[in-house]
Amino acid sequence: MRSSVRLLFRSLPPGFATALALYQLIPGEGLSAKKALVLIGGFLLGTAAGIFLGKLLKKHFSGSKKWLRISGLLSLLLSAVCTGIFHLSLPQKEILLDSRKITVQVTEAHFEDSVTGIRFLSMNNGYRGIAFADFVHTGSWERQSDQLVLTADSPDAGIIFEGKTGQTAELFFMAGKKAGKIEVNWGDGAAETIDLSRETNEPFSLMLSHTYGPAAAVKERLNFFFNLFSVFIPLSCLLFTYLVILRSLLKRCSRQFALAFLILSVCTVFIRVVNVYNFPLGWDEGTYSRAAMRYSEKMLSFQWLEIPSVLYNHEHPAFVKLMFAIPAALDGREAFARFGRSE
Repeated sequence: MRSSVRLLFRSLPPGFATALALYQLIPGEGLSAKKALVLIGGFLLGTAAGIFLGKLLKKHFSGSKKWLRISGLLSLLLSAVCTGIFHLSLPQKEILLDSRKITVQVTEAHFEDSVTGIRFLSMNNGYRGIAFADFVHTGSWERQSDQLVLTADSPDAGIIFEGKTGQTAELFFMAGKKAGKIEVNWGDGAAETIDLSRETNEPFSLMLSHTYGPAAAVKERLNFFFNLFSVFIPLSCLLFTYLVILRSLLKRCSRQFALAFLILSVCTVFIRVVNVYNFPLGWDEGTYSRAAMRYSEKMLSFQWLEIPSVLYNHEHPAFVKLMFAIPAALDGREAFARFGRSE
């Protein structure tokens, strides 16, 4: 009974990582009933796979517990190194961040100048840009290209965002000779009045930034590493499974063969790592990589059926481009760069 409980406990991380990976890959931050069922199914599937692997190891490697522990620790170490070196990450979800209500109230607006006036461009919450659909606006706002423009005077004209933010939030407005004034409430008790009018010949984008303090910075880092579980745990399981299979195969061979195999494997990995960081792209690699970027965009939004419609480099077979798209989809350099880890 005790061994069964231990096996179940050890199988929970793969189940949790599977559910987290599915949640990261599904577009949107909300959790509907359909999404919840998918995540529960992923959790059960990952846990079942962990239990099956555990029972298989117990049956065939019951006399090699010390070796299994060493392989497990080595797998965890290698997965951490690979995640850090190659910036592996699925799309970052704002699971552990605080929710805030940011309000922009228009206090003065000019409408005789069609070039400036009150023009809202975008918001960055620290982890992602916010779409216009995520805002509630009051007053006569009109969507013009990539801007929200206040078109008529209204006493309650404003923009409201309710959602999660990281350590910083940034609002972007157009500034010009006759723009107007706004009052921004950042949702943590801080508020400020901003005059968007500037003496300039050409209107320009003005960024208004607010920092939520050290506690928000800690939560942002915790959220970052929490999101990495969906890569770190499955990669550890794959490496551990590989080491188990490799040991079972090498046990059937002579010591000389096993030693030669290990030496060649280490040399091969070393040479490939050196090549990756020092060799230039070959002619076809650049072409395949650009195609893979387009494939990965479809993969990350679950638009698998649209992959054949990507016409860039459609004359070459798709399999290699699909293989290139896997690391492109796992490229988390932008998320790593927020904490100075992209070099």
